[in-house]
Amino acid sequence: MFLSPPVILLVLFALIPYLVFESVIPTIVWLVFVVLLVALDLWLTPSLKTVSLEVEAPVKTRVNRLAKLAIKLTGLSPNTHRIKLEIRWAPSIKASDLSPISAPQTSRFPSRKKVKSDHSPKLLRRYRREWFPAKTNKKSITYAITLEPSRRHDFHSSPIVVFSFGPLGLAGKHKKYPPTPTVKVLPEFRSAPLLPGYIKKIVTAEGNNALLQKGAGSEFDSLRPYVIGDDVRDIDWRATARAREAIVKTWHPEKERQVTIINDAGRQSAVRLTTFPRYDTQLELSLLLASMAAKTGDKVNYLEVSNLVRARALKLKPNAVLETIGLAIANKEPELVETNWDLAFSTLRNFHRDGGLIIVLTALDLAMVPAGLLLQLQNAAKRSTVLLISVTDQTVETIANSEIKSEYTSFQRAAATYTLVEQNNLASTLASYQVTSLTGDESSIATKAAEKYVWLKRHGLF
Repeated sequence: MFLSPPVILLVLFALIPYLVFESVIPTIVWLVFVVLLVALDLWLTPSLKTVSLEVEAPVKTRVNRLAKLAIKLTGLSPNTHRIKLEIRWAPSIKASDLSPISAPQTSRFPSRKKVKSDHSPKLLRRYRREWFPAKTNKKSITYAITLEPSRRHDFHSSPIVVFSFGPLGLAGKHKKYPPTPTVKVLPEFRSAPLLPGYIKKIVTAEGNNALLQKGAGSEFDSLRPYVIGDDVRDIDWRATARAREAIVKTWHPEKERQVTIINDAGRQSAVRLTTFPRYDTQLELSLLLASMAAKTGDKVNYLEVSNLVRARALKLKPNAVLETIGLAIANKEPELVETNWDLAFSTLRNFHRDGGLIIVLTALDLAMVPAGLLLQLQNAAKRSTVLLISVTDQTVETIANSEIKSEYTSFQRAAATYTLVEQNNLASTLASYQVTSLTGDESSIATKAAEKYVWLKRHGLF
């Protein structure tokens, strides 16, 4: 049972006779009267034993996308029945107020609806009170809640509580139900509009055209007569002996090449850039590049590491890339630890054969030298094509290129310039190891990464 706030006012009202008549008897009589009213109201309150609650919740959704959740109450009493439904959500899921989908039909009197919303710093409290009039001929009602999550996580509500009020509104009964099923919020895919155009570029670049020379990412296509300008190294001497004319081999891009994406989830990825942490932008790049590779016939693997392997998704299917990677990292955040690159590349060697493309998403920083990443990249480049993508802070370049009389001090400009020089030196070192590096800010890195991937495909480098 529970008591409503008016009971407190009635109890405090008992102090008035004591202050006026200076006698305890009127006060005791009034308190006994209040207790009898509460007992009567509680006795007349309809029971909730027959009331059942069903929740229809989406299993998963994406950041900044609307998702609808339905709560159905059945087994309501056909006589006067006043209830209140209370449910709490985390603020970041942006739950709307409860709105009835199927309101009860009445024969004479309209229903009175009262909405209350209370915002607290930890939990967002939203509930709707539905008053059921007498002679209702409907024993169930369905409420709808709209969810619009603003971050990745596994969300569920607090336990759902249904309150049943008596006719006087002084007391009532309540029943607690389990929380809603977990709603898994997957990362937002902001680069989705870029996907169709770059897939078309890859298909056009590969096409059905045969290559004249064999490359790292090509395989035998067919034989044809020799023409002036062909490389003599491509002559098939056995076919030439049978045909009694010079025959050369032609090549086409290799199908089902292996693409492995390694996402750094260590302290370098926890740095917050202009809008998002570096980790969120790296997730966006992972979804974009994995989708491009899978939809053009390549085998895609995803690996996320910090000081241990946090997520692994192998041989992703073209139509399940976004969902598989999203489910693997839905409730994960970057950790303030040093990334174990030795563990990352030793795990990589268990499923990534020689050849193919290895994409490493991390910061282009001097910290990669003591962490062992530079040595691992050098060894991996001997067996496969390696592409390192780094999301940089646009503010650093802005400060470095600012004028002397700007708002930035000389020390800030010197530090920003040193950072850019350091990145250029590391890029040169990686180039000497046959490792391709790519840098860009949050707004441009997705386009640059897609263009670089198409360029690597077009030139048969993996």
